[in-house]
Amino acid sequence: MAALQMIEVKLREMRSLATYARDNYLNREMAREFNARLRVLQREINTLDEQTRVFWMDCQ
Repeated sequence: MAALQMIEVKLREMRSLATYARDNYLNREMAREFNARLRVLQREINTLDEQTRVFWMDCQ
C-alpha cells in the first residue's frame, strides 16, 4: 500500500506540473526543466510499479 501511495503522490506532482505548464508561459529552459522532472517522476513510478508486481507475484 505504501508504494501505491507514493505513486499517487508522484502522479499528483506530474499533474500539477502539467497544469502549470498549460496555464503559464514557459521559456525553453523552464520547459526543459519541467520535462526532465516529468521523466524522473515517470521512471520512479515505473520502478515502484515493477517492485509491487514482483511483490504481488511472490505472494501468490
